[in-house]
Amino acid sequence: MTVAKDRRHYSKAPVVEALIDIQIEQVPAVDLAAVERLTQAVLPEFPTRLPLHHLQMGFQVSPGGDAEFMKDQQTLGYRLDRPGRVLQFRTTGFSYSHLAPYSDWTTFSAEAQGYWDLYLDALAPTRANRCAVRMINRLPLPAGDIRLVNCLNFYPTLPDSLPTNAQSLFMQLQLPMKQVDPDAIAILGLYSAPPAPGPNAIMLDIDFVIQRSIPVGEAFQVLAILGDKKDEIFEACITDEIRKLIA
Repeated sequence: MTVAKDRRHYSKAPVVEALIDIQIEQVPAVDLAAVERLTQAVLPEFPTRLPLHHLQMGFQVSPGGDAEFMKDQQTLGYRLDRPGRVLQFRTTGFSYSHLAPYSDWTTFSAEAQGYWDLYLDALAPTRANRCAVRMINRLPLPAGDIRLVNCLNFYPTLPDSLPTNAQSLFMQLQLPMKQVDPDAIAILGLYSAPPAPGPNAIMLDIDFVIQRSIPVGEAFQVLAILGDKKDEIFEACITDEIRKLIA
């Protein structure tokens, strides 16, 4: 039996979007009509439904040398919205998002698993080929002279000969996390926050992925591991200056 992890709770959780994503192996092919029936079943909970399309464009050159423009658009599934939540049912997989204000991982993952179970019952996939947990955080920064070294343990450094008043920031690291799973990768992003009312802020984006063939019945066991480890990554990236602002 898996023991529930004690998680640090922040009353001002900086999460602007938490995402659980599962991609499936399409053997046998998933029927779009079954996805449509599934979305109809949850419309009372998610009144807004938008189609998701896959668009391919290119050129084909005939033997005579003439180029012909080609475009193919296929419907992959549907995006369903309600306040604070976004659900996607696709022929290629499933995703569930929790928008701000964020509650907690236990609530979020339990909701996601309920909709995943509906997906399994309706579409009967046998294996997943990608499981991911993504947490996009808008971290408030202290007022006054903002020095990232005081706020974060993950930040860019500049040579002394260059100006330090950068106007924008984008930094990404892709880290193999073999201590978690041989196929796990953590993608850490640090970038400028979009303008918004309130204090200065910076975005910390944690995308934790395992990409390999997994029986669908084990997908949420894998996601539970990623859910624990993404907390450890978050805590490792921030300092007490940030903790005081989100406590």
